[in-house]
Amino acid sequence: MPTQSLYFVVLHHTGIELPHFDLLFETIPGSDLTTFRVSDWPIDEGTHATRLRDHRRLYLTYSGPIPGQRGYVSRVQQSDCVIELSTSQIVVHLGRSVLRFEQEKDDAWWVRAEHQD
Repeated sequence: MPTQSLYFVVLHHTGIELPHFDLLFETIPGSDLTTFRVSDWPIDEGTHATRLRDHRRLYLTYSGPIPGQRGYVSRVQQSDCVIELSTSQIVVHLGRSVLRFEQEKDDAWWVRAEHQD
């Protein structure tokens, strides 16, 4: 498993018709943020995730209104992470938890949490 520490953040996006959570993380140091939308956080069981366009790094520390009256974001979790990438899977190691993203089709993914003792 790779050991280089990267950045991870979860944003709660509210003030819009369908509030949700955005999971954003680096895949290499200094990269734009790979971004997934999920309906609930934390993830206890498997759930669908939608892959969004990569986001700017400012969202690692930003909380507040989104320009263009697109709601608000607030940080609910941030941490270091370690990433494993393959063509159809992304594994995000968050300390003693792991998020495993598996691509289903196009931008549709399935994500599940695994907790290590």
